[in-house]
Amino acid sequence: MNQNLKQLGKQLIDIWKQLGMNQRVSVVLAAVVVLAGLGALTLFSSRMVFEPLFHGLEPADSAKVVAALEADKIPYRSSAGGTTILVPRDKVDSMRVKLSGTITSGSTVGDEILENPSVMMSDALQRAMLERARNGELARMIMTFDDIESARVRVVEMANTLIRDPNERPTASVMIKTRGNRSLTRETVQSIQSLVANAVPGLKASQVSVSDTQGRLLTEEYDESSPVGRAGNHFAVRQQVEAYLAKQVRRMLDPVLGLGESTVTVAVELDMDTISSTERTIDSATKVPRSETTKEEVTESVTGSGGTAAGIASSLGGQTNATTTAAATPQNLNNSKIITKETVNDFGEIMRRIEQHAGSIKRMSAAVIVNSRYEGVGAARKVVPRSPEEIDKLQQIVRSALGIQADEDGTRKDEITLVEMPFNEAPILEANLQLEKQEKIHFWLGLARKFGYPALALVILFLFVRSLRRTTVEEMPLGVQVGELDENGQLTSNGDWTGNGKPRVVTVEVLNQLVKENPRNVSHAIRSWMTGAAPGKNN
Repeated sequence: MNQNLKQLGKQLIDIWKQLGMNQRVSVVLAAVVVLAGLGALTLFSSRMVFEPLFHGLEPADSAKVVAALEADKIPYRSSAGGTTILVPRDKVDSMRVKLSGTITSGSTVGDEILENPSVMMSDALQRAMLERARNGELARMIMTFDDIESARVRVVEMANTLIRDPNERPTASVMIKTRGNRSLTRETVQSIQSLVANAVPGLKASQVSVSDTQGRLLTEEYDESSPVGRAGNHFAVRQQVEAYLAKQVRRMLDPVLGLGESTVTVAVELDMDTISSTERTIDSATKVPRSETTKEEVTESVTGSGGTAAGIASSLGGQTNATTTAAATPQNLNNSKIITKETVNDFGEIMRRIEQHAGSIKRMSAAVIVNSRYEGVGAARKVVPRSPEEIDKLQQIVRSALGIQADEDGTRKDEITLVEMPFNEAPILEANLQLEKQEKIHFWLGLARKFGYPALALVILFLFVRSLRRTTVEEMPLGVQVGELDENGQLTSNGDWTGNGKPRVVTVEVLNQLVKENPRNVSHAIRSWMTGAAPGKNN
């Protein structure tokens, strides 16, 4: 192996010695260019791509991460004032898994505080540790929201006494710090309230106060017990109704016109009054006897000619007859019977209870802008307006999607405005052009990275070989050795001079061979070149 290397080195040295000055310069320049290209390719290929490992770290956590990375001898970079740590792309996953158990929790203490209990711990200290662990876990859950950077939670529970005030309720306070001083939405604040309230027994969401580091009380305007809170609730309901109706209209128009070819805005007026009424209707056509009373009255009377019955004393004109023996005069017996019937009926009745909840729509208006229709491409593109029949059909689609019916009594005055107008597509076209330009740039850069450097090396090699082929062989005249001249001063037939006195042309290979055989001739030739003497003339 060593012998082969020595032989190869010797051959290279011999080749180098046989090259002329121009060839040597070309070889050196080509070697420099090739080495520079290979070095640039190696540097570009070996350049590390850093990605964030953690961001938004506290100074103490940043120090822990840096110490762990230095212990593992992993290169890193820091940005954003030391709150963001970047590591090479191939190390992100492994280091994140390795450090997540001790770093991601930050300075907030959670359930890990209960891992090493002590039997000598008092009840008060145990309750304090439980409270601290619960508050820490709540803070960690709140910090999982996208817009929240850090959070602190404090829960005040009822005193553990024998006699409790029934009006006493647990309360909670939450202090949050948002990323970039962003404002939290209503849904986020309500989610925080519900999250804390459901974690503490007996705590209501309305008793959870949320504030930010800017001193703003975020739960004041969302308290439903206050007028401002009720107004905010009404406004939120209105927004939800309007968004739902606009979505319904877009769902109907997008399949017909195309995605993004229409703009829909719906405005509603809600009736937020709650009405409860009871109606009672008597149906006279349907009656049912409830009770029936029958009353019967019988009357008897006797009529005759004025005689007196036998055995009855009568007194007439002051005279008294002891006995009467005259026969009885004929008499009439009258009987009368009266029957009275009384019936009490119950009539059918209809009782209806009507409850109108808040949120019913009193009035609705919709504004729809439809993009104009185009034909052709490029400079031949022109607007083709829709016919009135098509506009009417689109308006009917919008009416049906909103559920608007013909109002015969005229109590509701709903409005629908549908207009066809060309959209301003200049920003979209410009953005598309920029996107296409960037895609082309990325494509060609990627292609250059993949094939550019090998192609550059091949081009350099080709130019080098081509330059070697085009390089002319250097020629130099040689001096004449003493003894090779005849008596007339001419070279013999086996000499290096022609018969007319002109020197023969000798190549580099012949020159090297002559130098090895007789070095003195070389010095003689060099002196001749320097003095400008004729060949064969001794100095």
